[in-house]
Amino acid sequence: MVMKSLVALNSNDPELYLLLRHILEAEGYDLRLLVDVEDLDHLLKVGRLHAVILDCTPDNESSLICARLKLGGQSTPVAALIPSDGNAQYMKLIKAGVDEGMLRPLAPSRLLQFLRHQPNGASADGELGVLAEGKSLRQHVLEMDLEAQRVRYNGRHFGLPPIGFRLLACFLKSPNRILSREHLIAAAWRDTACVKQRTVDIHIARLRRRLHAITGSEMIRTVRFVGYVLQPHKNTRNPGSDVFQRG
Repeated sequence: MVMKSLVALNSNDPELYLLLRHILEAEGYDLRLLVDVEDLDHLLKVGRLHAVILDCTPDNESSLICARLKLGGQSTPVAALIPSDGNAQYMKLIKAGVDEGMLRPLAPSRLLQFLRHQPNGASADGELGVLAEGKSLRQHVLEMDLEAQRVRYNGRHFGLPPIGFRLLACFLKSPNRILSREHLIAAAWRDTACVKQRTVDIHIARLRRRLHAITGSEMIRTVRFVGYVLQPHKNTRNPGSDVFQRG
């Protein structure tokens, strides 16, 4: 018997839970309701979570659950469902480490795309948008496998959250080219209406820290008032340049 991938939903909306349970069970997922951090700890003991979905409302523990996962070293992807008036709560979740944001009312196909891009899920075709032109991207010793959704540096594989993966792929397609925040939003976010420039800065900072931990170099540089640039072959700032600075 094939074990279903375990997905947790944090929400106080019973209708949303019943709807998503019906949809996800038909697609081979086992949806569990997640009320608080204690529920999260219990589910983590039961088995590996495929993903966590957070209903972005002020009356639940979504930001605490997200922080518990990320600060606890869990690699479980986290998606937030964002109402039209939920920007403040969403910003808290971004700071806590949420991987993806989806506007409500939610299109079920959008959620399934997110779940299928996770390591234990079935692959979905064509969801890298402009990034799906080839099977891999490479700059020097940094390589991305777009089909397997994996990154490798000097032969060592490491993971990235969905938005971080798409951001890095966008940079690798245009190394040494300055990319505006608007360009990065269009490439890395599927629901662009909920993305502010500050959101981009937070995700870039997170990606920069991850790359530095793996490579030991500052690969992504801030171009003041313009955007960001990937310089994969440089470990230090060019002393002759006044344009690039660390963000």
